[in-house]
Amino acid sequence: MDAWALLLRYLKTRRAAWVACLCIMLAVAAMIVVTSVMDGFRARIQGQIRGTEPDLAIRWPTPFPRDHEARIREELAAEMVAQGGPIIALAPRLESVALVLAGNSRVPSEGTTFSTLGVRLLGVDWKSEKTILPWEGLVGDVQDPALAAPLPIADEVLFGSIPGIIIGRALADSLGIQRVEGAGFGVADQANLLTGRVVQNAGRDREFEPSNLLFRVVAVFDSGRDDFDLSHAFVSREAFRRLRYGEDRSRPDASVVHARVREELTHSLDEVVAGLKQRHPELLIETWAERNRGLVDALRIEKTTMTVILGFIVFLSVALVLGLLVMMVLEKTRDIGIARSLGMSRTRVLWAFAGYGAILGFVGAVLGAILGVALVGDLNSIVRFIGDHLGIEIFSRDVAYKSREIPAVLDYQQVGFIAAFSFFLAASASALVAIRAACVDPVFALQKD
Repeated sequence: MDAWALLLRYLKTRRAAWVACLCIMLAVAAMIVVTSVMDGFRARIQGQIRGTEPDLAIRWPTPFPRDHEARIREELAAEMVAQGGPIIALAPRLESVALVLAGNSRVPSEGTTFSTLGVRLLGVDWKSEKTILPWEGLVGDVQDPALAAPLPIADEVLFGSIPGIIIGRALADSLGIQRVEGAGFGVADQANLLTGRVVQNAGRDREFEPSNLLFRVVAVFDSGRDDFDLSHAFVSREAFRRLRYGEDRSRPDASVVHARVREELTHSLDEVVAGLKQRHPELLIETWAERNRGLVDALRIEKTTMTVILGFIVFLSVALVLGLLVMMVLEKTRDIGIARSLGMSRTRVLWAFAGYGAILGFVGAVLGAILGVALVGDLNSIVRFIGDHLGIEIFSRDVAYKSREIPAVLDYQQVGFIAAFSFFLAASASALVAIRAACVDPVFALQKD
């Protein structure tokens, strides 16, 4: 009896085996959909991070010299694009923490009240900063007319008689700040910033020296990250120095210098940093991913965890194929004995049973890949259809979601790996059972009832 004839006979008569094939298909499709959605969320979050973080953050070892920015610019002069290096632009920043006090104009009947929040205050050089971050997009994305500001942000707005401050939308909402509707650019509620420093006076213990300065909110930005928008505020470096250091002549000109690299190098920042550190070992250089290591690692671990969990579903589907093959070998022991007595070799018996399971695994993996790709391609339409016809509210109307679309990034290399891995598991399980079938003694098999 030919091995292919035996294989086809079992495929036609063992319809229950196609249930296992269906399970493999659904498991593969589920893995593709979930991993694509996880990749979509990761891409969205990383895109939001990249919108608020520079490619590189560069520091001199502390304590910072007064000419911190000047030293770094001099050190990196040969690394600029004009000299054939990887760096397009540099922008200095001064960083500190501060307490924001804002008069709450939304409750005038209750008298004068104040909202307070702690923020990370950043003093920037506006012209340089615009070469590092997409500020036009950040400010332009604010849709609330009570908070939005026309573009472009002019230097005189930030550096007027009352210095300007740019805050995040979440911070503006929390503080009760609301721009005067219909007013010209630069007219907004005012905010008082409190900060301070520890000073060592001669013959006295170290003391905390508070300082404060009045700012006017000239613009509100929306990065898509409430955690960032709630905790960051931007002012000019001149205003920052006046607030933080007063007339202290020893104040540094920057706490950190941010760098932007050539677009084609943004996907290989680790290699860029390795080269810079080798040429400038005295500098402390971090990539955007290193500065956000906790969030990046959390996204990676979450995807890995979901992949492992869904991998177990594939293992269960393959186990079903394995169980069906074991039962088939036990039931067809006499058929195996007859085939062997008619001249079928052990090898052909092995290929017959191995091919049986491999075909089920292959069909399940291929159909699962096709189904998974189709679901990812039209995922939001499917979700809306389910929500409309089953009365399931996927996105609650009471929650102000940043987006009411489920992000998904389809990686065909990943799809191929999932399908190939599922097929490999099914083929391996089939091979184990096939070896057992090939080792059946034909004399024993014919004697069996």
